[in-house]
Amino acid sequence: GLFLTLRPEPVLGVRADERVCAAAVGPYGPVVVVQNRASGSRQILLNSRQRLSGTRRALASQRHQSWIPLLFCRTPERVVTIGMAAGISAAAALDFPLKELHAVELVPQVAAAAREHFGEWNAGLFSDRRAQVHVADGRVKLGRLPGAFDAIICDLFYPDDDGTAYLYSVEFFAACRSRLTPGGVFCLWLPCYQLTPETAGIVVRTFADAFPCAVAVRANVDPLQPVIGLLGAATPLPLSDEALAARLAAPEGPALAARSPFFRSADTLRLLFVADLHAAEPSFADHPATTDDRPVFAFLGPREPRGAERLFGFPLLGWIGTRALRPAYPSCDLGATAPQRVLAALRAGNHLYAAKAAQLSLPGDRRSDAVRIQQSETYLRQAVSLWPAASAFADEGE
Repeated sequence: GLFLTLRPEPVLGVRADERVCAAAVGPYGPVVVVQNRASGSRQILLNSRQRLSGTRRALASQRHQSWIPLLFCRTPERVVTIGMAAGISAAAALDFPLKELHAVELVPQVAAAAREHFGEWNAGLFSDRRAQVHVADGRVKLGRLPGAFDAIICDLFYPDDDGTAYLYSVEFFAACRSRLTPGGVFCLWLPCYQLTPETAGIVVRTFADAFPCAVAVRANVDPLQPVIGLLGAATPLPLSDEALAARLAAPEGPALAARSPFFRSADTLRLLFVADLHAAEPSFADHPATTDDRPVFAFLGPREPRGAERLFGFPLLGWIGTRALRPAYPSCDLGATAPQRVLAALRAGNHLYAAKAAQLSLPGDRRSDAVRIQQSETYLRQAVSLWPAASAFADEGE
């Protein structure tokens, strides 16, 4: 009995290769900061199962989650981010010349962990005079903040969370659209690896219903944990060569390019474009929309995807990539840029992702290492033949 009483209990959800940096308990369950013993990468573990944010190789994706939507804003000055977790993506918004940033986090212990254990990556969020951190329900807080915003950015929401469906509903999207300035952008990031074609289709259908201009972009080229963003606006999004080059030529452009190869030129930036949701074939109209009074997502979202149901690796390309194979972009302002150029870059981006997916060796994969390497190199060559700028990623990750 004495042995059982004094024996330290393992923290649920913590892996064998991780150490616990800090732990706290609140109304939303235990919040634990863990660090990988080998890589030093940190994450926040919420309620023993949800892994929030992350450092090391996850940094680029999180920065992109602010950089990409702000790049499509005509004048990003007032910004709201909902779901800050470790605060890395929210802090990245401060790389732009904002006047005001509101970062909203639901769980008090998560906000405290972000401040105390992720300062190396999010220090500006707690020290910059332009930024305010709010511990509150994101939907409620947005309704109480005064004025209109140039960008509203929703970070990754865990599908199993109670209330997530109300952040994917028609009513919430409509409320966000009503709070945008002219030329403003709403962005919703989806953790595709936690979704199925059915649940992701519900969100995309609902999003496209709410925004007359809606496109999909990628935050990373990670086939294990792919993150897709939905950008919505009342007017066509600027996607011409001239518009992209002008945005990258802004004072903040060189700093972004130094930390992400995708931001080095308009051509590399185009590799992040995935689809125009209003030109998708087949469309997402067969999926039901989720609303406040009929929260379809609340019933289907919590079901854990199994096997090929998960939208990662090649199944993700089959779900979204095959719907965007014609040069039609009603949600975009292309200026003098030919639609065929956009399509070539889009296809090259898909091949770049496929090159990464081909490298994976998952359970049941009978391919030899030589075959995997050969397939990956073939996809990469196809990407470069379609879009020479893809060669910048031959030896680098993201």
